[in-house]
Amino acid sequence: MRTYLTEPGARAPWVEETLAGTWFTGIDVDKKVDFQGDLPQGDAVMRWRAKSRALARRDGKELVINLSSSQPMAAQLAPQLHRELPVWLPPRIAPRQESRTVRVTIPPGWTLESLPRAGDEDGGSFGRAHFDAEKDSHDPNVVVVHRSIAVDLDRIEVKDYGAWRSWLQRVDALMHKSLRLSAASESRP
Repeated sequence: MRTYLTEPGARAPWVEETLAGTWFTGIDVDKKVDFQGDLPQGDAVMRWRAKSRALARRDGKELVINLSSSQPMAAQLAPQLHRELPVWLPPRIAPRQESRTVRVTIPPGWTLESLPRAGDEDGGSFGRAHFDAEKDSHDPNVVVVHRSIAVDLDRIEVKDYGAWRSWLQRVDALMHKSLRLSAASESRP
């Protein structure tokens, strides 16, 4: 991350390809990407804004906004049912902690059906994950989504692979949420 985000001119394309493009299609990342990569204890903070021309999909009369990447973690990191060799995770995966805050503005003429259920998945030595969504206290047309995941181990032993895969599947179930919007005239009281 620090390699690509140190140069201000390279930030927006990297965010579009690496972070936003795996979540949303038709995305335009604002050229102003703030990055602080020299924080204590190896922390880094990045802030950016983007718009998507295809953020939502229609499902009958509703709009559905996905709040996660299109590919589940288990499919990426633990696709096999069994392993005969340890799994070595690359540095971009582990050890790492990532927190995202996504603000979704509900478009005019639409109302939110309900908020997705919040939760946590404690993976013990593997890591932990958290998800919650709430209406913004200052703007009722904005939903604030918090997602965080920490992957603590960069090597998963063969004997631990089943538990690792199971934890990833639980994290996927926790994180793969969406917002459902209905037309304001059709909303329920």
